Amino acid sequence: MSRRKNGPIVEYLNNISAWHPVSAQVVDYIQHPYRGLRAKTKRDDKLGNGSVPASRDVGYPLPVALISRYQLTTVDAFACEISIDDPYSQMSHQQWMESLWRGCVGPDIVVYIQDDDIPDMGPSQELVYSARLQDTLGIVIPRARGSSKEPKERVLRHVVWAIDSIVMNTRPQ
Repeated sequence: MSRRKNGPIVEYLNNISAWHPVSAQVVDYIQHPYRGLRAKTKRDDKLGNGSVPASRDVGYPLPVALISRYQLTTVDAFACEISIDDPYSQMSHQQWMESLWRGCVGPDIVVYIQDDDIPDMGPSQELVYSARLQDTLGIVIPRARGSSKEPKERVLRHVVWAIDSIVMNTRPQ
């Protein structure tokens, strides 16, 4: 059935339903990233008992899942499209739209390319900054409004460095 026939609310609910299996895969990958692999390295026991198998935290990289156009994009797009035909406020409408994602894993870090009102950003185009979005860390990349240009390679390297710093600082020692 087409979107026109069902309307945006049905499309939104179908979209959320499609993300539930993806969410389950992400959770499984993060919880069991090296399923079937054995640690080949050994480390010395601090008590002098010889070598013991290395834990998954030693010798393996921290698992990271990168997913484009996940919850925030979908919620924002549909919250603007689905009309408010009841006495609830816009904030209540947005919260209701977000609450439908219960059961799906949420993002730890959000990378957001923000359209800016400045037509030519000049040197500020290199600016990348972090922001807190409730419990999620956001990395914001400004871009001139209406520009189809992707961020410069130098900016993307900075974003990768910022994500790497966050991951390394939150990883158990």
